[in-house]
Formats: sequence, structure tokens, C-alpha cells
Amino acid sequence: MLIAAVLVLGGCNRQQTQEVSVSPSSQAASSQAAEPKDAASSETSENQADTQAFSEREENCNGSFFRSAVQAFDRVEELRAQVEQLAGQMQEFQQGLAQQTQQLLAQAEDSTDSLAAAVEQLEAISVSSEEAIADLADTHQQAQQLLDTAQQAADAAQDAAQQITSQKAMAQSVADLAQENVQQMQQVFDQLTLNRDQAQQLLSSIPTQLQQLIERLAQQQTVQAQEQEQQHAEEEIVIAQDEAITVMLPTPQEEASSNSGKAISVGSGVSSSRYDRQTQAEAEMLRQINDYRTSLGLPEVKRDSELDRCAVIRCEEMLDHDVFSHTRPDGSNWDTVLTDEGVDAFAWGEIQYRVRGENVITSQSQLAQRAMNGWKGSSGHDAILRTGTYDRVGIAAYYDGNQCWIANIIFIQ
Repeated sequence: MLIAAVLVLGGCNRQQTQEVSVSPSSQAASSQAAEPKDAASSETSENQADTQAFSEREENCNGSFFRSAVQAFDRVEELRAQVEQLAGQMQEFQQGLAQQTQQLLAQAEDSTDSLAAAVEQLEAISVSSEEAIADLADTHQQAQQLLDTAQQAADAAQDAAQQITSQKAMAQSVADLAQENVQQMQQVFDQLTLNRDQAQQLLSSIPTQLQQLIERLAQQQTVQAQEQEQQHAEEEIVIAQDEAITVMLPTPQEEASSNSGKAISVGSGVSSSRYDRQTQAEAEMLRQINDYRTSLGLPEVKRDSELDRCAVIRCEEMLDHDVFSHTRPDGSNWDTVLTDEGVDAFAWGEIQYRVRGENVITSQSQLAQRAMNGWKGSSGHDAILRTGTYDRVGIAAYYDGNQCWIANIIFIQ
């Protein structure tokens, strides 16, 4: 596009150079004045052809616009210089024209006949000069258009350069981020390497730790074997808590037929025991039972000697037959002891406690405390302790001399 425009300007410059070279003679001036006119017509045709070629090249150069913009800007500068050169040539042409006019005027003074011809030549030269000036104006306008186009190309190039700079900055940011990722990956790799080394150290120490663990397990088994008997005793306590629950209330018919003011009858006495009776533990149990009931707002229970006999019988039965149950050795229910001893009651209940093991009980107070803890920790036993209608109890506690302690309490209303 820009090369075609430069070719047009180059043709104009060659024409102007021919126009300046005017002969001093009038005949030479006339022929040279006519010559620019023909050259102008020829140049107009060439400009049209160049304009068409310019349009065609403009359509074909869109793909390389950015690259040719820089070249076009340089060509515009050259075109500006050529325009200035053309202006200087035009000034020289005008000066030559003035000289020729002076010469013609001088010849007109010498010869009146040649004055008319000189005037005609002068007019022809004036017309050629006007055409040349018009061509120069067209050339200047084309040069201005090319300059505007070049400026647009320069602006587009500047925008492209800014976009490239922005893309370059973005690419640099991506590169910096990638570098940070590489550093982080290196840190992770270093950490993995450290973890691998630590894992290897741990694996190498596993056999030793395993051996130590085996030794500790052996020691624990030894300790567990030593504590097994005591644990067995504790398990019997739990079983006793779960099993030693018997609460019996009279039916409405029995209650209606009974005399609420009837005294408790006493049956036969109890023979002397073959076991060591824990009387201090019995007294402590009574105290703790009443303290517990009082804290709940319930009335205290009183100890009854006839009920004590029944409790003693129940303890001796279980020790004699090595059982721990609410069923008597003959298969009858525990409450038959009340009937055997002639005790009448509206309601009754029994709670029991037994513990085995060496050094499990070291004092009678400890026996009472452990029995109370076990009874209060069992919902069934605790329900008997909390029954507000009970008003009498019988208590018996024994040690068989062979690492077994047992206690029995009977409540009645």
C-alpha cells in the first residue's frame, strides 16, 4: 500500500524536474510548458492505476499489517522529505518562470511582432504552472492521507506492543508461579525423603520394640494371674448384686385380711454358729442404711432380733452348702425362713453380699462399706433400700475362715 504511494510521488518529482529545465528561448519555453501538461495527464492515469493497485495490496496485506506498519512509518518520513524537495523544485520552477518572463518581456521590447507569441507562450506556461500547482496539491493531499494511515498503523503497532507487554508480564507471573510450585515440590520431596528416613529408622527399631512389648505382655500376664483371684471375688460381688434381689409385697386380698397392728411372733432360737460372726460390720451396715434413708427423707428401720435369727440361718445355709442364691438348699424360696421362724409380715425383701479372695477384706468396716457400695450401685438392691414402707430389718454377716465373707439383710413391713 505505502510502496504504491511512494511510486506516485516519485513520478511527480520526475515531472517537476523536467518542468524546471526551461530553455531561454521562447520556442523551448513553449514546448516545455506543453510537456508538463501531457505529463500531468499521464500521471493522473498512473495515479489511478496506482490507487487501484494500492487497494488490492491493502486487501492482501491485512495479515502482515503489523510488520508493514513500521516500514510504512519510515516510508512516510522519506515521503515527507520528497515533498519538501518537490516544494523546493517548485520554487526553482517559479524562479525560472520569472526569468523566462523577464526574457520574454525583454524580447517583446526588442520585437513588437513577437510580443503576441510571447504572451501566448506566457499564458501557456501560466496554465502549465497552475496544473503543476494543482498536481502538487493532489500530491500533498495524498501524502497527508498516507501520513494519517501511517499514524493509524503506528497507533495499532503501539496497541499491539502494549498487548505484547501485558502478555509478557502475564507470562512472567506464570513463570514465577511455576517457580514457586517447583520450590514447594522440592520442599515436599525433601519432607518425603525425611519421612522415608524416619520410617526406615522406625522399621529398624520395630524388632527391638516388639521384643520389649512381648516382655511387657509377659509381665502383665504374670500380674493378671496374680490378680485373677481378687478379680474373681469382684465378679462374684457383681453377680450377687444382680441376683440377690427379692422384693415381695402382699396382694390386696392379703393386706385386707391382715391385722396391721398384729405383733411379730418369734419362733425357735438359733444354735451357736460354726463361723466367725462380724458383729461390728452388722452395726455399721445398719448405721449406713439409716443414714442413706434419712438423706432421702425416708424413715429409719429398726433392727429386730427375730429377723436377725432369720438372717443368720440364711448366711449359715449358704456357707454350709457353698451357694449364693435366694433359693434355699431344699429348693424352697428364701422367704420360707420367715414362716419357719414364725415371722408374719405384710411385705418383705432380702439383699445379700458375698466376696472371696485373699486380703480382699481387711476390716469389718471395710466389709460394711463395700457391701453398701455394691447394694446402692445395683438398681434392684437400691430399690429395697429406698422402700419407705419397710420398718424392721434383720442383719447377719460372717467370715468362713477361708477367704469368704457373706452378709444377709432381711427387710419387712
